[in-house]
Amino acid sequence: MNKGILIGFLFIVLLLGGAGAYLFLGYLPNRPDLRYIQLEKVLELPEPEQQEVLAFYEKIAANDEFMSGVVKHTKIAARWEMSEEQAVKALRDRLHLKLNPKGGLQVGFKGKRKEKNDLNVLSQTLFGAGSELLSKNHPSFRDLFTN
Repeated sequence: MNKGILIGFLFIVLLLGGAGAYLFLGYLPNRPDLRYIQLEKVLELPEPEQQEVLAFYEKIAANDEFMSGVVKHTKIAARWEMSEEQAVKALRDRLHLKLNPKGGLQVGFKGKRKEKNDLNVLSQTLFGAGSELLSKNHPSFRDLFTN
């Protein structure tokens, strides 16, 4: 009787341990993740100018040359083991540009949780290069990127 209970207890412990290992090693790192840089100062602008800033980021993200520069700068194609063209297409599919009424402009990328470091670097690169271009092409928005 005691032997049967002990074997049953060990079986349940091993079963739960296996399920926990699966969750930790398999499921959790592959959960969807979203990483972005948030520009809250956009909310200080009138609505049409907020839309203009969002449209500018959408325009530069649609530019092959610009996105290719982001891929080259971050060396993401090599890390994701794909060609530069495939990486540009993947970034376009993962792009997250949103004007959040409570938080401001969100510039970032979607991916898996295990890619969070890559997504952070990509978001920072896109935001930095985009803000540089925006302040150069539209001097009226220069104040958005200063403290």
